[in-house]
Order: sequence, then structure tokens, then C-alpha cells
Amino acid sequence: MNVLVLGGYGLIGSAVTRDLLAGGHSVIGVGRNPTVGKNKFPSAIWQAANLQDMVDEASWLPFLDGIDAVVNCSGALQDQANVSLEALQVKAIMSLVDAMISTNVAKFVQISALGATPNATTRFLRTKAKADAYVANSDLDWTIIRPGLVLSTDTFGGSTILRIAAAMPVFDVRIFPESKVQTVHVDDVAEVVAQSLVDDSLTRKCFDLVEENSISLSDLTLNLRQKIGNRPPKISFTLPRFIKNSIGVVGDLISNLGWQTGIRSTAFKVLENGVTGDASVFTGITGKRLKDAPQNVAEMGLGAQDLLFGRIQLVAVPAIFLFGAFWVFSGAIGVWNLDAAVAKISHRFNEDVSYVFVICGSLLDLLIGLAIWFRKTHVFALLASLVLSSGYLAAGTFFTPELWMDPLGPLVKIIPVMLTAMFLLAARPAR
Repeated sequence: MNVLVLGGYGLIGSAVTRDLLAGGHSVIGVGRNPTVGKNKFPSAIWQAANLQDMVDEASWLPFLDGIDAVVNCSGALQDQANVSLEALQVKAIMSLVDAMISTNVAKFVQISALGATPNATTRFLRTKAKADAYVANSDLDWTIIRPGLVLSTDTFGGSTILRIAAAMPVFDVRIFPESKVQTVHVDDVAEVVAQSLVDDSLTRKCFDLVEENSISLSDLTLNLRQKIGNRPPKISFTLPRFIKNSIGVVGDLISNLGWQTGIRSTAFKVLENGVTGDASVFTGITGKRLKDAPQNVAEMGLGAQDLLFGRIQLVAVPAIFLFGAFWVFSGAIGVWNLDAAVAKISHRFNEDVSYVFVICGSLLDLLIGLAIWFRKTHVFALLASLVLSSGYLAAGTFFTPELWMDPLGPLVKIIPVMLTAMFLLAARPAR
């Protein structure tokens, strides 16, 4: 079967693509960055598309040629500078459904979300509900799957927040300790997707895909903490609401700089409301009961690398923006105290040359700092910071070697600055 998978290299999409390929299907993946898909699954065919631009039927027709089924694993947590939920999760899917009907591609699997109703508390869930309703009222052979809190080796959204909380040293930081969740392993989601393509009993069915019982976020976090090898916490406390809200707002602001962080206000709101559903519909159709949370956690293959990941995620975002601020303030101080900066090197160069050096260096510092904050220019800016720092180090050593003995250590401090840039290059978030 030739299966078109939208968002085929995302959290759920990767598992779906892997499972379909293992089952002998041909996968045609669609996403904004097909290079990522090719690197993960070279045996699949990858096509580039920004789904939120595909809001008319004609846009989908070239993608449906020779296709037997479509699986939609695409989505976004919330609106941001370059993402519209209405376009991505509603209009694009409606246009896709229309195109499938006109081209006689009947089989469609929609990955939705628990709590997707017209009156849901988040725009993410409300837009999912609108698309679900359009799919359910169509003539397609559809299946709508609403997974619970998806546990996987990869993380995004709420699972990222939990992984960070589990990796905290000393402290057990409780996000929403009383909130209840029902989990599902990502491999089970992929298995049910593959089953939906060939099992008529799942056709024209909408069901929650969750374990039978719920678990508190606090217990789930402690379970994750144990599996990643973190020491038992010495102090437990619940994160105050204003801090949680502030973290969510910061995540939202960061997203407007191009970062696809899962730490968003929507993720916090979903966790606060709980992620629970009704397992009975799926069990009634298939006779299967999904694994519970401890089993799902055990099958995630967690280890010391996940402890390191969680702690890096804890500091990576603050480090990125503080490092950018360091360069911005460094440049701003040079401009603000121009004469004082020129005086530092005027004994080596004439005054005009000194002013040119200081002004150019300060402007470069400012540009590098600003570029570090933006996702598209982040890597280039870090590399530029290494080059410029090396230049400062070489020039300082040659022209003002006495600064190596300066009590404030202006040359010595360049070395940890360069190491910080190297760390951020190595630890930069994939998204």
C-alpha cells in the first residue's frame, strides 16, 4: 500500500513511518524539511510542503497521485509568528479531504487529541475538533484516533516538560501534582494506525487511545525519575502558578523567534486540565487493553542519556538567550563607553584606527548576539562568535599581551566564552 504520511518525521509520525515501512508499505512522507525525514528514514520518499499553505483542493492533487491511503500526523501546539492553527489543522485538512474524495483515495487516518471538542479550553484542541468533525461527516473510510499522553524516546510538548522535571537534581519539582493522565506508548499508536489501514472494524470509528486507568503527574514524574537513574529527591515542592505561567509565556515568545519548543503555555494548560479519556470504545472494538503507565515507561528504553538530556534541556534555552544577551551587552557597552574603549588600544594605533576597530567590533558583537536568539541564524552566529573570539584572543595577545595579567582577566575570560559557544553548538535543540 502506498501511504502518504503528513508530518512523517515528528514524534508520532516517526513511529508511524517506521511501523509502516516494517510492514512492507511504501511511505511517502510530507513535511516542511524533507531532509530531516530522509536522514531518519532513507527508504521512504520525502516531499517538501508547508501544510498551512495547502488550503485549497488543487494544492493536494499532486501529492495524491498513486496514493492508497493518507495518515495525518501533523499539527502544532499553538499559533506563532509562522504558524496558523486554523490553516494548519483545519483548512488544510478540509482541503485534503475534498481532494481525496475527488481522486478516489478513500482511506484516511486522522491523529487527533484527547479532549478535542468545540468547547475545549485551548485553540489547539478546538481546531483539532473542527477538522475531526469535517472528516467524520465525509464519505471517506476514515478513522480518528485520539491518543493520550504519548510516551516515547523522543519528546515534545507535555512529555518534554515531564522529562525536564524528572531530571531535576535534588528537587522534585511538581508541575500539576494532582492532575491525572492516561498514557499510551508511541509504538502502540503506530500499530493502531497500521491496523486501521487494513481492518474494516476500525473504519468510520473515533476512539481514545489510552490505558485503562489514570496516573497522577506526580507519580509519573517520579517513575520517569527512577528510570533515568536520577537520585531520589531530597526536597519536593509544587511550582507556583505564576512561575508556570511565566515559563509558558517565555516559551511562546521564543517560538516567535523560530524555535519549535514544546514548552508552551498550551502544553501547561493541557497538563493542568489532565489528559484523560475513555479506553472502552477501542477495547470494545478490538478486545485489546493497552499497557499501563509503568509498562509504557519501562518500554521507553530510558537511561543515563535521558538524565543528561533532561538537564541539558533545563539549561539550554536560558543559556542560549543569556549568551546572546552577553554579546548584545558587550557590543552596547563598547558603543556607550566608546572613548574609554578607544583609550585601551590608542597607545597601539592612531586615534582614527582605534575608533574604527572599537565601533566595528561593537557592532559585530551586537549582530552576533541578536543572531544567536533566532533559530535560522543561531548556528551561524555561534560559529561567528568563535571566529570573532579567536580574533580578539589573537589580537589581544599580539597587541596588548599585558591584558593576560590584568586582574579582571579580559583575555582569560574569552576562553570560557568560546567553550560556551561550543557547548551550545553541541546541545542546540533539534527544533
